[in-house]
Amino acid sequence: MENDKHSLDHLKNDEIIEKRREIWRGKLKRVEI
Repeated sequence: MENDKHSLDHLKNDEIIEKRREIWRGKLKRVEI
């Protein structure tokens, strides 16, 4: 059970990182413009 829970948390972290990257890309684009 612990392994399954840990894997789920890892997936959530990856999704958060991807969202942050998308937000940063948007900020960089705004700065460039």
